[in-house]
Amino acid sequence: MPLRKLSYSILLVLALLSAVSVYFVAQLRFNYNFNDFYPAGDPDLDYYQQYSGRFGNDNDYVLLGLEAPAGRTVFEPQFLTRVDSLTRFIQARPHVVHVTSPTNATNPVVEGLGVFNIPYLHPEEPARRAQDSALVYRTLGLVGNLIAQDARAVTILLQTSPTSASPPATRS
Repeated sequence: MPLRKLSYSILLVLALLSAVSVYFVAQLRFNYNFNDFYPAGDPDLDYYQQYSGRFGNDNDYVLLGLEAPAGRTVFEPQFLTRVDSLTRFIQARPHVVHVTSPTNATNPVVEGLGVFNIPYLHPEEPARRAQDSALVYRTLGLVGNLIAQDARAVTILLQTSPTSASPPATRS
C-alpha cells in the first residue's frame, strides 16, 4: 500500500513539474536584435553598427524569383506585363519602401539637358523586344542579378521598413 501512495505522489509531482515547465515555455521569447548579441563597446559591434548605418540591415530585404513559363523567355510581353503588375502591387503594400524589378529598372542616359532615365524593358511595345533584350545583355549588373543568364527567370527585390522586417525584440 505505501508503494501505491508513493507512485501517486511521484505522478503528482511530475504532473506539477510538467505544468510549471509548460507555463515557463509559454513565457519564452526570442530576441532578434543583433546589437544585443555583443557586449557594449565590443569592436565587432561597432563595426556592425557602422556597416548597418551605411548599408542598412539585411533583414530589410526580400528576394522574389519568378520563372517564365516553359519554352518562353522573360522578354515575352505577357510575362513582363505580369511581372510589372506584381511589382506595382508589391510597391503599394504597407511597409514596402522600394521595389526593384526588371520592369522598373531604368537606363540613365546623359543628354545635353540632363540625365534621363529610360526603362530597359517596354512590355507594352512588343516590337522593341529584340532591342530591349540586347540592351539588357549589354548592361553590366542586370544579367545575373535581375534577369537570369539564360533569360528564364527574373528577380524582384523588395526593401521593407525596418519595423516590419523582424519581430519586435522581447526578453529571452
